[in-house]
Amino acid sequence: MELRQTPQLKRRQKKFRTTLFLGLCLLVLAVGALGYARAVHPLSQAQSELVNRARRAGKIDQVDQFYHVAREKTFTAVTGRNHQQKPVAVIAESGRKKLVTVRLDKGKSAKSIQQQVQADYHPKKITTFGLGIYKGIVVWEVTFIDQADNLTFLAYQFSNGELIRSIQNL
Repeated sequence: MELRQTPQLKRRQKKFRTTLFLGLCLLVLAVGALGYARAVHPLSQAQSELVNRARRAGKIDQVDQFYHVAREKTFTAVTGRNHQQKPVAVIAESGRKKLVTVRLDKGKSAKSIQQQVQADYHPKKITTFGLGIYKGIVVWEVTFIDQADNLTFLAYQFSNGELIRSIQNL
């Protein structure tokens, strides 16, 4: 004698499988979101700390952009406008109290440096870009993947756009 499943039992089994599948999907999404939040927390915390320090020091009122670069030292920077509505950048080295402020209209813009990198190197992808300090000089730091899939690091002097450091084929 052959045992057959009733239509009601089949519906229950299908509903159970569907519910189990949806539950597992939600669990995977929740774990992924939690992992992402934990991964970006140090960066968002560094941004909020720098913005708060720069505002308390009266260096910046309005924030437009945040940068994070890490080589031998780690720097965070914010750009925006000061209380006189002049474009400024505030740069901080990780673990240091000192804030370095530069007027953005007194140096090369981020866009001009990015265009220069595109024209000179034709990178596949720019991986990091931001303001930092190299040997006491404010620089635009650029890291990119070149056409041969090598990593390249460049530092352009903020004041005049001169290339002052280049490490290629990493």
